[in-house]
Amino acid sequence: MEEHQRGVGKWAAKFAEDCQLSAELVADLETAGAAHDLGKAEERFQIQLFEGNVLQARSGPLRAKSPADPGGFRSRKQRWRSLLSAQDLLPIGWRHEFLSVRLVEQADLQAHHPALLRYLIGTHHGFGRPWVPVVEDHNPTEVSVSWRDHLLQANSNHRFEQLDSGWLDLFQQMQDQYGAWGIAYLEAILRLADRRQSIQERFSLEEKP
Repeated sequence: MEEHQRGVGKWAAKFAEDCQLSAELVADLETAGAAHDLGKAEERFQIQLFEGNVLQARSGPLRAKSPADPGGFRSRKQRWRSLLSAQDLLPIGWRHEFLSVRLVEQADLQAHHPALLRYLIGTHHGFGRPWVPVVEDHNPTEVSVSWRDHLLQANSNHRFEQLDSGWLDLFQQMQDQYGAWGIAYLEAILRLADRRQSIQERFSLEEKP
């Protein structure tokens, strides 16, 4: 996961520079990319990425992706989910990116646009624009992860789906500050950086930002 996030940050910075954005936006997009998957440190999410192998998931290192297996992963996923206890399973629909936001909130990022950084991390899979999926987590966990000399901690039950969580206000703030097309442009840079890094990892491409 550390290598994946670092790569996404570099691609996001490169794309932002190529788009001739300001140095401040370039820096914040790099930080957003370098932190976007922190929520995947949640233990049940790691068990999912390790395809139900609890011991491997708990011994690390943290994964950002599950192994490639065209055509066979869905049936295997159903099989290993049936073997695990409820406490080892994430509720269906749980989104790691909003836990990433909660974790980032615990760090002194010294970002130029901290609200934008939080928003981009939260929306990098297209959710939270403006609605965050409602998912009931009956076994929430406390998540700890080290990142850039910070020890970040947050509860997996992020609560951003609640109307009073501040997420809707953040969405409107971004719309007002950057415009509907402007904020979509910035979202696209981070999302494309994430996809570019994932493609590079999947196919072992040599090109790097």
